[in-house]
Amino acid sequence: MATLFPINHSTFKKFEFKEDVFLKAVKDRQILGKTVSDMAKESMLYIIRYWIKRFPDGGDTRKLGYLLATAKHETAGTMSPAKEENLNYTTADRIVAVHGKYISKDDATECVGDKVKLGNKAYGGRNGNGPAETSNDGYDFRGRGFVHLTFR
Repeated sequence: MATLFPINHSTFKKFEFKEDVFLKAVKDRQILGKTVSDMAKESMLYIIRYWIKRFPDGGDTRKLGYLLATAKHETAGTMSPAKEENLNYTTADRIVAVHGKYISKDDATECVGDKVKLGNKAYGGRNGNGPAETSNDGYDFRGRGFVHLTFR
C-alpha cells in the first residue's frame, strides 16, 4: 500500500510531490481506501498545492497529513468543503436538540426559520464572538469550509 502522500520524506530540503503518483494512488484506492469523487480529488489537491505554495521546501509534512486528516474527518470523508452551516431549522424542538445548551425553548421558538437570529443566539457571546444582541458575529462566524471553522 502506498503511503498517504507520495512525497520524499528523507529530507525536508528536497521536497517533491508527484501529482500523477498521488492521483494514481487515489484512483487505485490506496488513499482513503475507497473510490473518491472528483470534488474530493480536487479538494485534496487544493490543500496540497496551497501547502506547497506556502512551504516550498516542504515544511513539516506531518502537519500537512494532519491537515488533510482533519479535513477528511470534518467533512465526513467527502473532502467537500461546507459552504456554510445550515441553520434552517423548521421546529423549535430541533433547535433545542442541537443547540439546547445555549438556546432556551422560548428563544428557539423565535429562531425558527430565521438563520441570522439562530446563528447569533447559538454562537454569539462566546469564543471571541461579540454579544448576540449587539453583533452579528454568531451568524457571520458559523461553521464552513473544510474544518467547519466556527467563531472568530
